[in-house]
Amino acid sequence: MSIELVVADPRVGARDALRHIIEGWGWTVVGEADDALEAVRLARELTPDALLLDSTAGDLDVEEMFAMGPPGTRPLVVRLIDQPQQHASSATVTVLKGVPGDRLHSLISDALEQHASSEASRVGAR
Repeated sequence: MSIELVVADPRVGARDALRHIIEGWGWTVVGEADDALEAVRLARELTPDALLLDSTAGDLDVEEMFAMGPPGTRPLVVRLIDQPQQHASSATVTVLKGVPGDRLHSLISDALEQHASSEASRVGAR
């Protein structure tokens, strides 16, 4: 399964590290951004399967920005957080930073399956 992601983090080194991990899984980073707004712009242009946002990339309500888009075009949003108390909307997968790479892979893979089913239902409902 070929998975494409956009990665957003204001730190170049962190984006490089995430790219290395993601490409090790056989997935592709199709775009990189240093903030959430740029990540949304790239995601609209590149239509990745998922958008991986570091909590430091901004508090923009990314999910809301995609909610009005055509069915089947919303990427899965995965937020990397610093502390368990941080949270995001229910439409977002939230992962504590520092989780081992294999666990992150598993969480994103499972969430992508659920997201695909949800998007298919959304398409069928229109």
